[in-house]
Amino acid sequence: MESDSPVLFFIYVAILGLTGLAFIALGVVALVAAVRERKGGKAVLMAVLAIGFLGFGAAGYAGYLVWEYLTKEYFEYTLYWKVMIIPVVVLIAGISALRDHLRKKKAAAAERAKQPVSPVQPG
Repeated sequence: MESDSPVLFFIYVAILGLTGLAFIALGVVALVAAVRERKGGKAVLMAVLAIGFLGFGAAGYAGYLVWEYLTKEYFEYTLYWKVMIIPVVVLIAGISALRDHLRKKKAAAAERAKQPVSPVQPG
């Protein structure tokens, strides 16, 4: 291992694995939302990229590190410190996007409420 601290290693692997699972979950939610709203192209591509590259890459690397730790006496790995920052950035961006979505939904509901209701003609 690069560092002699097993605590640091396990914290790193846990954060890496949780980051991967979070990206997979975000990608699935984005893909379902894109398909449900019949958005094509860029929205679906971004969801697939989030699922494939970021999510499975991070979770796969965490699994690989655990496998190496359990099967070898000594191995070297690289700490990617940026992995610690990515979940915070994604969380902030996700909250911001959710806030914007809820604001637009609320504005659309208020606009519909302002529309006069046409009286029903007796038939």
